Amino acid sequence: LTVSITLVVSVIALAKRNTLVQDSYAIEMLARTDVLCLDKTGTITTGKMEIEKIEQIYSGFLKVEKREIKLSNGEKIIREIINKKNSVAIVAVTEDGEIFLTKQPRPGPGIEDSVEIPAGIIENESPEEAAKRELLEETGCISDELIYLAEFFGDVGCCTGKTYLYLALNCKKVKDLELDEDEFLISFKMKKEAVYKMLDNNEFKDAHSIIGFLKARKYLDV
Repeated sequence: LTVSITLVVSVIALAKRNTLVQDSYAIEMLARTDVLCLDKTGTITTGKMEIEKIEQIYSGFLKVEKREIKLSNGEKIIREIINKKNSVAIVAVTEDGEIFLTKQPRPGPGIEDSVEIPAGIIENESPEEAAKRELLEETGCISDELIYLAEFFGDVGCCTGKTYLYLALNCKKVKDLELDEDEFLISFKMKKEAVYKMLDNNEFKDAHSIIGFLKARKYLDV
């Protein structure tokens, strides 16, 4: 009786959505589903991809690969992928509520003075360890409270690199900057209100800073 009632309820739910089901065993499952992933042929996909072939095109600080990928529906696609190391980015805030920013040249978008939050590559360490190291390197500060905010891919279309985002509170200056020979970076502080105004005016051009401030606001606006 229980099975019959469940079947009837499921059929009614699917009928309201104008859904036709060919196999009876799928009726209850589909009735409980809100979203389905379909390919262009209408096939339900699992979201799993299989890399069948990798051809290296370029190898330097960034690696460029051509990948042949088999999708869960059996179709094959070829994509050029930028293989980049994972990174960290830090919203660094002092005890007085001021926020540390950096200014440096970014040749990619052609911005000579790009204002951003501190960030850098993860090098054989955990994301949290990298965040502490980059905070010290790019601001000369240490923090007594590091809060994980989020992780995201900068470009899901063609890049492997993931960014781990942190909020560093009560930052204290303990040393001067020690930059590499080819690193041209200025570290400075701004009041929270001024940073928010820049954010609202779309003056930040990098995803790290924009996402960082949006995620950190609930901690800073208390």
